[in-house]
Amino acid sequence: MSFKEALKLIALPMILGAMFYFFVLLGYNYKVITDSTIKTWIALIAGTILMYFIVFGAITNKDSISVGIYGFYISKIVFGICAPVVMLFLQLIYPTQKIDSPKSLLEKENVVFIFNNGNCFKAKYGTFITDTDTIIRYLKNNRNYEIIKSISQEEKRFQIRWLDSCSYARLSNNNAVVEFVQLGNFENNKHQMYSKPGITHYIDKEKIITVEQINNAP
Repeated sequence: MSFKEALKLIALPMILGAMFYFFVLLGYNYKVITDSTIKTWIALIAGTILMYFIVFGAITNKDSISVGIYGFYISKIVFGICAPVVMLFLQLIYPTQKIDSPKSLLEKENVVFIFNNGNCFKAKYGTFITDTDTIIRYLKNNRNYEIIKSISQEEKRFQIRWLDSCSYARLSNNNAVVEFVQLGNFENNKHQMYSKPGITHYIDKEKIITVEQINNAP
């Protein structure tokens, strides 16, 4: 058997088997990539390409399946031995270091939200502008509403429910919570709005925007 044939029939299937093990391992430790949409997409694309090569190899050479399984289990054994050693080594070098992913955009951007009930009451209804949007909150038939208009004149309309003086929920047509919004950091006629989806989400789905109030009534 030539070196090229050995590479194709033995080495490559074992490498693919090893890569498949690490992809499965990544599935068990999905939190490593869920903090970023880019990481998630890279993992999905890499996994798809990997599965393509595995299926292609199995079709062209059935013996590669058994060789790939050897690669899978060898990687499992090696990782099982090396991982504890590496973790112990890192703890010895960095005994006080603790790595935690940020739990919110506020934590990630190190933004402290300061609330003021009086200012929030003044900003409860009215027209507000950002760099790209116009936001209008108003009361009609004892219900609270919000309209968000973009530069392109695209319009989103929500019924909202105030949770306290400085926070409210945007609701869908069936009254499900779409987003939570907080108002804070007031300075003159400007303040910040922090919004996050009402369901489990990535941090990049959260927003912190600065708005300027241009009048007290729509």
